[in-house]
Amino acid sequence: MIVKRLIGALIAAALLLPTAAVVASAATPVEYGVHMVSTDYWYTEGPDATFSAVGEVRNDTDVPVRNVTIKATALAADGKVVATGVKQVWLDILDPGEISSFRIDVGLPGAWATYRIAVEDWDYTSLASNHYFTTKASSSTTDAHTMHISGSITNANVVPTADNIVVATLYGPDGKVVGTGVAALAGTLAAGESAQFSMDAEHANVSSTPTVAVTAESTSDPQTAVTFAATPTELAFGTSVSITGAAKPGGSVAIQRYDQPTSAWVDAGFGAATAGTNGSYAVTVTPTAGSTYRAVSGGVQSVPIPLFVRTAVTMRASTKATTVGKKVTLSGTTGPTDAASEVVIQRKVGSTWTKIASGPIAASGGTFTVVWTPRTKGSYVLRAWASGGSALYAGTSTTTTI
Repeated sequence: MIVKRLIGALIAAALLLPTAAVVASAATPVEYGVHMVSTDYWYTEGPDATFSAVGEVRNDTDVPVRNVTIKATALAADGKVVATGVKQVWLDILDPGEISSFRIDVGLPGAWATYRIAVEDWDYTSLASNHYFTTKASSSTTDAHTMHISGSITNANVVPTADNIVVATLYGPDGKVVGTGVAALAGTLAAGESAQFSMDAEHANVSSTPTVAVTAESTSDPQTAVTFAATPTELAFGTSVSITGAAKPGGSVAIQRYDQPTSAWVDAGFGAATAGTNGSYAVTVTPTAGSTYRAVSGGVQSVPIPLFVRTAVTMRASTKATTVGKKVTLSGTTGPTDAASEVVIQRKVGSTWTKIASGPIAASGGTFTVVWTPRTKGSYVLRAWASGGSALYAGTSTTTTI
């Protein structure tokens, strides 16, 4: 097998979707989405010529994502597509801020000059990832292009896990991915139980020995030694949430939220709770941002949970009965929203909400006044809708019937 590197153009891209809730930060914000962190490649010549792409992606949203798909494309000198390959990253579910490596092998039916590696697609999910394992690994060089990696993983959940996989990611001296490998483990791991793994991982870096990082994933629902639950998980701004869970008896419990612009977990500002003699804790808080939250105690993190905090919206009508062609004044409040926001008045038709009017929201106080004129007789079920801006999800008022 002849393994070669090509001095050519690399186009690494990411699929960006509209922002759901981006937490405000003084730092330069990361665009909301799933992004490529680094990539590398190698290719083989001959009748079975193959282009192999490896890399790493990061979840830069504030909710778990799954089914992250990568597309690799080989291009001829004139820009025409020679071959493409599509494959999911190794880890099925990524919590906010988590990363996963990938590998795609693309057959080359003809000559090529450049390539693209891009995030093709991904989905939101309400499921949390199960990466709650501790790992030990050692590696040895098999040849200039392959490393043998072996070791053990230990189930750090308090429940058994099934369909466990181990992913090895190889890094060059600059910290970028140069290779990956994966091993599937048969059977079920009991809580605290360990299992051995072994794999060979190819890499592109033929001039130095890569460093290795190992992570593991299970398809089982995670349940760690620190738990976190919130009621409700969908609420209007200014509403309180009851947080309960368990930790080591007497331990201090901090609540963190995921700060999407900095891709980091930060203190939520709720203060610390203390687990009782039976390990349980409870605290009532008022979150000011729609984001993903988790509990941390003794260096152990709970499964993260998204809290959908929506901007608070109220609306009242100047009358509940009127005549065709006569103006009706709809006024209310929103808060908080971004500057230059507008309120949208919607009418319910069947099961669909349709826009019938809109108006600006005052920068000071968040008030609005919209004048609407009914054109036909009937019963109108109305509500006000407002975008949550940079820190909150969109919110709606209660309905008013005219």
